[in-house]
Amino acid sequence: MATNETFVQEYIETWSTTDDAKRDALVAKLYADNATFYAAEPGDEAIDVHGHEAIAGNIKHVNVRDIQGHGVRNRLVDFAVNHDMTKVSWQMIAPNGAVVVNGTSVLLLDEDGRISRDYIFVSKV
Repeated sequence: MATNETFVQEYIETWSTTDDAKRDALVAKLYADNATFYAAEPGDEAIDVHGHEAIAGNIKHVNVRDIQGHGVRNRLVDFAVNHDMTKVSWQMIAPNGAVVVNGTSVLLLDEDGRISRDYIFVSKV
């Protein structure tokens, strides 16, 4: 199993990469086969998707919307591990260095150390 820091960096890279094949490989590596992803963005409907294909598709949607062609990048702020749960604090940074989104991901890991549930909380700046 990867170190906690490597795991979290790969998680951030999953959301950051514009390479579809790399993103799909990271989702397959990090997420359990039956994983569920939940998101709550201010003003948007709550999202819940299940399985690798749907999770990778949702991440790609966010990537196309926010990163590709916009120069926005994701930055790891901090993380903490407590048994089978990992909390990841991250930001989306505009090309001028301004923070445009603050986010927290709460990852529930299965017995193999893969994400079984991914809860994302977003607050726009």
